[in-house]
Amino acid sequence: EEEERKKDQNYIDKMNLKFPDIADVAKKISKKYTWKNEEYIIRPAASTEEVIMEGRILHHCVGSEHQDYLKNYNIGKRFILVLRKNNLPDIPYITIEIDGNRICQWYGEHDSKPDKEVIQPLLDNYVAWLNRRKIRIKASAVDAAQPVLMEAI
Repeated sequence: EEEERKKDQNYIDKMNLKFPDIADVAKKISKKYTWKNEEYIIRPAASTEEVIMEGRILHHCVGSEHQDYLKNYNIGKRFILVLRKNNLPDIPYITIEIDGNRICQWYGEHDSKPDKEVIQPLLDNYVAWLNRRKIRIKASAVDAAQPVLMEAI
């Protein structure tokens, strides 16, 4: 067990050097992508380590350096979100890859879709919520030269 922990930590250290901006990106997108209801919370993975451990614990490829998930998150192209049960906020449950307001994919343990009949509608509502958060202000109302996107309150 200690050997595995050391191996994991060495890998995390290596990936932190390779993808140093994930924590900063996570902070920047946190307000836009964090959502909560009575049962679940969806939020950006907070660090390179969290992405890696999400993949290790759930036994899927999200934290692998041989995939583009870490690279895309690091450069702000696509993001990794975690869906957790409110009563188990530190226990990985569902991992989500998102591009803008479009969910590319989501998986639970061993690339499964647990509770799909609950999670898929929840994710559909989440995307609808993301889409409602931006409102277009008519150009004439703010600046005739430039339309502005503002967050809805």
